[in-house]
Amino acid sequence: GINAEYMGRSEVTTQVQLLESCMRDEADQTAPRAFAVLRPLLVNITNLNERRVLTIPNHPKDASMGERQVVLSKVLYIEQDDFRVTDSPDFFGLAPGKQVGLLGSGNVLTCVDCVEQDGIVTSLNATLHERGTSKPKGNLHWVSEGVEAEVRVYNVLFTDDNPVNDEAAAESDDEDAKPSWLSHINPHSLVVHKALVEAAAAHAAVGQLFQFQRQGFFVVDTDSSPQQPIFNRTIPLRSSFEK
Repeated sequence: GINAEYMGRSEVTTQVQLLESCMRDEADQTAPRAFAVLRPLLVNITNLNERRVLTIPNHPKDASMGERQVVLSKVLYIEQDDFRVTDSPDFFGLAPGKQVGLLGSGNVLTCVDCVEQDGIVTSLNATLHERGTSKPKGNLHWVSEGVEAEVRVYNVLFTDDNPVNDEAAAESDDEDAKPSWLSHINPHSLVVHKALVEAAAAHAAVGQLFQFQRQGFFVVDTDSSPQQPIFNRTIPLRSSFEK
């Protein structure tokens, strides 16, 4: 096996997957959890009139990290990708007539119908009920009464594990030829979202690391403020090279 703690003087290339795995193991133990919706889709809960304040653990495996309060009100937001007009057996999100769990709430959400404009789903109508004995196929993260934030999702810079290992380009006599690694730059190495995050995370100190549930690990940027929170993804929940 690979010894992740080995350090030597020889020049070596370390696979980014190994680095990510080590970082992920550490962050999973130390990062409090929070909810953030990167591409919000509005959900109107038709049978909920009161504003509820839920108490949710900051970490599912470490009670010493304490708890936080999260608001659940008549309007909440889920990820656009967590809804489909047409359901399928391999889809764990929400669809018309389908039920999903809301993480941390002890409730299930059932989609009644969707509102479309020019063929694009703009909002959903749904009902909320206690989970009870229900066993929904999927459980979604969500935000209600959230704070707008800039969320920067950083991905790997190159699409190839070893972008400079191009023998043909190295042997070329064309001085004007572009470096081979330029052809391997990932055009999606940075994606910026206008997101919604829960209030507890929005007011966190610079440098605080969170796991945005079902999203990845994010750190509060040095330019962040309570008026304009900014988060940078440090590592995804799964390998960046997974297909």
